[in-house]
Amino acid sequence: MFLKCPECNSILDWTRTRTCPSGHIIQHVSGIPLCFSAAQMDVTKTADPLYPLRHAIGIAQEVSGAGLTFNAMLDQFFHIREAELKTDLAREKKLITRRSVPAVNECIADASLMLGHLNKPFPSSSRLHIDIGCGMGFGLAASSNSWFGTNILGLDLSPHYLVMAKTQLAEHGIQKPSLVCADICSGWPIPLEKYDIAFISMEGVLEHIKDVPAFFANVRKIASYPVVLYLTVPYRWTLNRESHFNIRFPSWLPRPWQDRYVAWRLGVEEIDHVEFYSMRSLRSMLEKYFKPEAIVVELNSNRPLMAHYLRCLVYIEGPQSFL
Repeated sequence: MFLKCPECNSILDWTRTRTCPSGHIIQHVSGIPLCFSAAQMDVTKTADPLYPLRHAIGIAQEVSGAGLTFNAMLDQFFHIREAELKTDLAREKKLITRRSVPAVNECIADASLMLGHLNKPFPSSSRLHIDIGCGMGFGLAASSNSWFGTNILGLDLSPHYLVMAKTQLAEHGIQKPSLVCADICSGWPIPLEKYDIAFISMEGVLEHIKDVPAFFANVRKIASYPVVLYLTVPYRWTLNRESHFNIRFPSWLPRPWQDRYVAWRLGVEEIDHVEFYSMRSLRSMLEKYFKPEAIVVELNSNRPLMAHYLRCLVYIEGPQSFL
């Protein structure tokens, strides 16, 4: 597994060494590399708002005891979190424990249908699936079962989720999964040109990326084709509660007012910005980087005002697919 050193950007083979050519040591938790510079370690917060990165690493170490099953690790995590918050999180825990690894990865199934609109085949299973924001590994496990086997790589900002993903994948036959803890918003932690990538999925991630041009500039470094990019983003014109903040209609406001309204509703001083997309705005944004004929954008519901999110596919056939 090739990584980029967060200190100097040089490339190292993680399967052989923990030290980059310039001598920087890449830290890890439970064998999962932590691709953060020393400065980032002190300021980064994970996707779980409770945990700054350093605290999240401590939680990851607590829940990754030898011999624990995925469910036991989940019990341990919620025990710690309830003690810290001094509140009952039974509902939140139930939502996770009720989940199971589906027979077919939903991203792959949706992407296959959308590729049909372009009359393109799904990429070979002998190549790599990268799941950005892989969380506890449900999607990666389904991807492994249904198509890609061991050819999977998961990226996530939360180390405590990744140690649970590692165990979940082991329970589904992947004993040494490729998992990387990194903040994709700060740049790709892997040199894309070193990988034979078939499929990149990123559900609920793009809306958090502040430097979108830099993100897609890195995508141009992919050296293997074709590549399918599948992503989902929150839909702007929905009547449903917004999933990040659990309130209605922030996305209907003019964009300069959205963050202030959400902060006021939640009783906090500020929030991390979440970008809401309409079908037109998502397509318009993507057409700055890709040819229009490579893009498919759909609602996740045939009732537009009840749709929660948009799903999008970009078929990158080669360098000619980029603008």
